[in-house]
Amino acid sequence: RVDLTSRQVDTVGWVKIPRPKVEMDRDTLGNIRPRITMNPLPSVDEWAVLADGSVAIVRGHDYHVEFVRPDGARESAPKIPFDWQRLTDEDKVAFLDSLQAARERFLASQPAPAQPQVSSSSTTGPGGERRVQTMVMAGPGPGAMAAAAGGNPLAGMMMSRNVNFVRAEELPDYKPPFFAGSVRADADGNLWVLTIPTKAVTGGSVYDVINGKGVLIDRVQLPKDRLMVGFGAGGVVYLAAREGNTTKLEKAKIR
Repeated sequence: RVDLTSRQVDTVGWVKIPRPKVEMDRDTLGNIRPRITMNPLPSVDEWAVLADGSVAIVRGHDYHVEFVRPDGARESAPKIPFDWQRLTDEDKVAFLDSLQAARERFLASQPAPAQPQVSSSSTTGPGGERRVQTMVMAGPGPGAMAAAAGGNPLAGMMMSRNVNFVRAEELPDYKPPFFAGSVRADADGNLWVLTIPTKAVTGGSVYDVINGKGVLIDRVQLPKDRLMVGFGAGGVVYLAAREGNTTKLEKAKIR
């Protein structure tokens, strides 16, 4: 929040976000090739605004909720019960191997061979000379990556050949409870957290439902091939269902 008269900024809180490491390489022709290194299992925080105006911050490192109430009061709730999955050294290596294999399968499934994506920009030097800078991206275009990721930009980034993953020993010792962009507020004052499965599940995505006090009150699994798109009052949820080339909107209740 900022006061446009005094230019004073009021910070509500801080959240941890995923931060890939980006480096730029220049080849002999002067083309710039970005080199990105990312952690595919980052520990992150997420936040949402509840129906009463409270700001809820969900901490990923130990999975609990902190609240900033409309009057400025701050509250911290106990940890949410969660089946934490420990990752051994062998698990970390196997996870990265499976991720690399999934990316290769995705790239091989593209209708045309992945071509470098080239973008150029030009500037004028002090002597009037024109300088052209070219950036080369290897892998599918942004549209293909976004489609493969279901709209998640980080997951889409992992489908690019420009991205490398951190070493196995840099992965966390426990699988995080959720990814970035996984927390939403419903119309009844609850938080819905799309959790990362710690074991194989049949059916659709599983959400933890947390009330305005930071207490887990329900776990809801969506039907298979359904995507959460919105909420209504009284436990109403709206789902997107894809059937061939058609997407339809469904209305359902959790009870």
